[in-house]
Amino acid sequence: MTYQPNEFVMLSHRYTPRNITGYQSKPITIAKYTAGFERFDSKFELTCQCNASALALYGILNDDLELLPPLATKCICCNKKITILDLSKHGHDGEYGHGSSYPSDGDKLLYRCKNCTKSIFYLVAHYTYQFESLKEFEDIEQSKIPNYFDTFELEATCKQCGQVTCVGDYECA
Repeated sequence: MTYQPNEFVMLSHRYTPRNITGYQSKPITIAKYTAGFERFDSKFELTCQCNASALALYGILNDDLELLPPLATKCICCNKKITILDLSKHGHDGEYGHGSSYPSDGDKLLYRCKNCTKSIFYLVAHYTYQFESLKEFEDIEQSKIPNYFDTFELEATCKQCGQVTCVGDYECA
């Protein structure tokens, strides 16, 4: 079966979700099916506006050493810092002003590779849009609809050892 992205994914490729507008982003077109359930995936490779592709990643570490939002990056070339995910502002619930169930207090700590402990990564932002129809968003300007993603996942590939890690998979709706 040929992958046909849904309306939401196509919009996200046309109008980048606002939480990554501070980056240069390149859509990755993929298909992902699990247990017969079609997932509406949209992925973007992220680089800094200065063209550097390697970024340091910061967030709140919980007791299980999982990275919790808000998440931020820092470019290793130009030192630009960008918040990549703040669930009180980003995603479906954030856009509607429903806040976040994740704790937002705590020190943002540098995330390190679990394999080699280095801290520079190549990042891929992954969104899902599991909604029935654009009719659910008829009161929202079309260019803003990609901001209403229902999940956000951040994939980090260590620049040093190549280890690929899902840094976090965050429910946003």
